[in-house]
Amino acid sequence: MSGKEHVIGSLNTSFIAPDLWLSKKETINTQAYIKLLEEAVQKYPGNIDIRNILWAANKITDPGFVNVFATGIVIRVNSNEIQN
Repeated sequence: MSGKEHVIGSLNTSFIAPDLWLSKKETINTQAYIKLLEEAVQKYPGNIDIRNILWAANKITDPGFVNVFATGIVIRVNSNEIQN
């Protein structure tokens, strides 16, 4: 993080995903980022982004799907510094 970024909180979320996504980790990374950012903009005003995303998945009773649990930190950034 640069000197202009400030940690303002952390979030957890979960979502159901096709288990085929497990072979495409970048797809789950992107979906986790989207879900966390959706929650963050409702809770934190201003220019924010999500960093340090961690996730884990476990099988659910529906064949072909997994439950993904994701966590990340919310940072406030200068508007010209927002990036994934």
